[in-house]
Amino acid sequence: MLHKNNVLNSRNWQPFITDKNLLLFKLTALLQPPEHETVTLVKHAKHMEKDLTLEARFKALIQSVPEIMKTVEACANYGLPDYYLAGGAVTQALWNSMLGEAPLSRVKDFDVVYFAHEASALEKEHENTLNRLTRHSIPIDVKNQVYLHEWYPRKFGHDIPPYQSAEAGISSWLPAFAIGVRKQVDDLKIFAPFGLNDAMNMVIRPNKSVMSAANYMTLVDSFKKRWPMITTHPWEGFDNA
Repeated sequence: MLHKNNVLNSRNWQPFITDKNLLLFKLTALLQPPEHETVTLVKHAKHMEKDLTLEARFKALIQSVPEIMKTVEACANYGLPDYYLAGGAVTQALWNSMLGEAPLSRVKDFDVVYFAHEASALEKEHENTLNRLTRHSIPIDVKNQVYLHEWYPRKFGHDIPPYQSAEAGISSWLPAFAIGVRKQVDDLKIFAPFGLNDAMNMVIRPNKSVMSAANYMTLVDSFKKRWPMITTHPWEGFDNA
């Protein structure tokens, strides 16, 4: 149950579909007169409305956390290429808020990923600059996804192919944590390749694209200690496809 004073319960977080989307649904319905297709369209519209509602709620939460907004704005102003603030801190801010805690309670750092074919030494330079620009209490950890395949085997025990974008890196994470945010003009861009349902429902399931069963079980044990109420899916028999 959400905390009664939590931003997630705000009346400002009402479901919405833009006039443009509504018009699109109506036009599509006119072009698909058979009844069974109309039923399919209605189901699709409801699914899209749910997705829009989740994203609106999620954006409202992120925008309510000054440290997160300072970080994405600093990344944008600094010109960090193809960047996202992503991963643990984003999902943890959501879960903390749902549980009535301060959004950044027990958040150790902000993971900022980016993608650029440049000298690896610049990664640390970007990190130092962003920490200096933001000047908040949460350290920023910056990782260039171009070089991830070089150190991943040392840390996790098996090889991965080189990534071609920051999005590819995020897509290899557990679905509940595979969420990235970045500044986009006066709005936020949300990249969530698996959607937001797992994060919003506190569900952990495997991502077998680069992770081993042992790695997954280690993470699950750690998450269960921090959040006993989460739902976890077993590695065996689970298919990400």
